[in-house]
Amino acid sequence: MKKIAIYIVAFIFFMAIMLGCTPTPPPSTAKSSLTVTYNNKIVHKRNQGWITFHDLKAYMLKPQKKFIIFGARWCGPCKFVRRLANQMNFKYDIAWVDIDTPWGQLLYQRLGHKTVPIMIEADEQDRQIGVYDDAQKIVMRLILIK
Repeated sequence: MKKIAIYIVAFIFFMAIMLGCTPTPPPSTAKSSLTVTYNNKIVHKRNQGWITFHDLKAYMLKPQKKFIIFGARWCGPCKFVRRLANQMNFKYDIAWVDIDTPWGQLLYQRLGHKTVPIMIEADEQDRQIGVYDDAQKIVMRLILIK
């Protein structure tokens, strides 16, 4: 059963890569989040929207593993990575940085990469563990860390 699930995920992944990115971004800037509470205490909170600079600063101060993914609203592989991360109920928070914002573009340019999506992984002490510059590598890392 696990083999079938892996084959399905791999097929969906390769189809998303083959479709690629469209040249124009959509006009929507919607932001959404999911919060799960139990006995009036937050059990799990997941931000599914693009993070703001202020929120990224607060995220970086938390003593936890950090996953920062740079992407764009118009990018097909970026949408695929986001959809898969949300569907697999990843246990860590992911900071999704939109490279179309001025501050996101500046951070992205400092990395020196030319494509999206890119994921930076850091440990609890903010030491960089890895940089993943391909949708397939990002998805595989998130599956392995889950």
